[in-house]
Amino acid sequence: MKIYYEETQYLPKTIIAILVGFGLALTAFQFGVWFNNGWQNFLPKAGILVLLYLILWSIFMIFRQKTTITEQFIKIQYTPFQNRIIPLERIASMDLINHIGILGYGVRKTDNGWSYNISAKQGVFLKSIVNKKLIIGSLRNKELLAAITQALAHSNKAKAQA
Repeated sequence: MKIYYEETQYLPKTIIAILVGFGLALTAFQFGVWFNNGWQNFLPKAGILVLLYLILWSIFMIFRQKTTITEQFIKIQYTPFQNRIIPLERIASMDLINHIGILGYGVRKTDNGWSYNISAKQGVFLKSIVNKKLIIGSLRNKELLAAITQALAHSNKAKAQA
C-alpha cells in the first residue's frame, strides 16, 4: 500500500511550558502551606504531589497526532485517545483552512464538523458524500491537500481501469 503523506505533530512546547509552570507554582504554594504545619506532615505529602505531577506531565508528553494518507484512506491517530479512518471514496470536497481558532487543540465537535488538531493553526477541511464535515489540523496543510488530491486521483484511476 502506497503512502502519499505522513505527518506527526506533538503538543506545542508553549502549552507544555504553561502546564509545567502552573504545576510548579501550585506545587510551591502547596509546599509552603504544608511546610508551615511541620516536617512530619510535609515530606509524605510532598512526595505524593511530586509523583502525581510527574505522571501528569509524562501523559501530556505522549499526546500526538499522526495523519497518514494512503491510496485507500485517510488515517488520523490521536494518541492516546482515538483513531479515525476515512475511506477516500467518501470524500466529496476539500479545501484549505488557514485559521482553526483560538484554543483549537484537541478532538472536538465544531460548527464545521469534527476537528482533529494538536498543534497547527491551519489544516484541511473535508466534506463527505453524506455531508459530514471534518477538519484535519496540519503544519503543512498545502502538502496534505495535495496528497489527498493525488491519492483520490490514483484511487479513481484504479477504479476506472477495473
